[in-house]
Amino acid sequence: MRCLQMDFAASADPKQKIGSGRQDLAIKEFSRLISSRLDWLQGRDRILAEMVYERGLSYRTVAELTGMRPSSISRRVRTVVRRLLSREYQRCLLRRSQLTFLQMSIARERFILGMSRAAISSRHQISLYSVDRHLRQLANLTDKNPAVKIQDHPDSIKEGA
Repeated sequence: MRCLQMDFAASADPKQKIGSGRQDLAIKEFSRLISSRLDWLQGRDRILAEMVYERGLSYRTVAELTGMRPSSISRRVRTVVRRLLSREYQRCLLRRSQLTFLQMSIARERFILGMSRAAISSRHQISLYSVDRHLRQLANLTDKNPAVKIQDHPDSIKEGA
């Protein structure tokens, strides 16, 4: 089997190599983007994402180090990445001058950290009704002007900038 793979690789066109050129560049750019947003995370999610995206460890290696199953690591990292790429939070960052500190905290906790409404309520010592009201305001604000595209403001999507 190994000989067949080596023969196939030797006979393949060098321009057709798997994982070269644009694909490698896209993977590096994606990893750079995720790494640049890791400081938005906390706790175990941040540690797992750092191990995978900054240190380049495989899910199996991370699983061995943490005592978790590789499938759990994969699922958790995929969820973290989805949250880090959240359009809702990116739109909140673009409009942060229009938001209060509390609203930005709620946006981060909900869209990035994945906290429940009840956990947000408890953390800020406000009612669930207030959390829901703030989440509706965030949704309205981010849906008001869909013409503002995130790609138009790549440098302005930095937390605290």
